[in-house]
Amino acid sequence: MFLVGEALIGEEPELAHIDLIIGEKTGPVGQAFANGFTQLSMGHTPLLSVIRPNLLTKPATLIVPKVR
Repeated sequence: MFLVGEALIGEEPELAHIDLIIGEKTGPVGQAFANGFTQLSMGHTPLLSVIRPNLLTKPATLIVPKVR
């Protein structure tokens, strides 16, 4: 099982858009998380979210910036 969501806030040019997937590490979401690190695309560098240096969020969150 996994959950999918999307959110938009703000107005152009200060628009924020997120797509969110929540699920088990051993399921399709875990596979997508791993692929997010290994299958890089030009201009979209994945990052792990942090609260402060050397302190990761829990659960682990992958950020893939996208600017148009």
